[in-house]
Amino acid sequence: MSRFGERAKGLTPYFIKMKVENVGDTDLSHAYVQLRGLLDGGRSTGVSLIGDIPGKCDKESAPAEFGKGVSFETCSLAASQSGDVTGAEFDDGDTYSDKPVVWTAG
Repeated sequence: MSRFGERAKGLTPYFIKMKVENVGDTDLSHAYVQLRGLLDGGRSTGVSLIGDIPGKCDKESAPAEFGKGVSFETCSLAASQSGDVTGAEFDDGDTYSDKPVVWTAG
């Protein structure tokens, strides 16, 4: 996390690795998926990181042809100063801003 400089002091990094599959009929070519890390109980980490750590957490976008049944792997970088990241949420776009999709450990 040294590339983030002084802002990263005291932060514990977490890599949210995922496999994304298009299960619908819409071509989502070049789509980008970003998950936010959550603390126990669904609380926000209060930390926002943009970027990746090459070789450890590589952020990828969907392939040029991302139709039904196609998948790709990517990673979102999360960090915390106040506890373990035990879940993740997707809240991008109008559909999910009020009701995010949440995953939890266990």
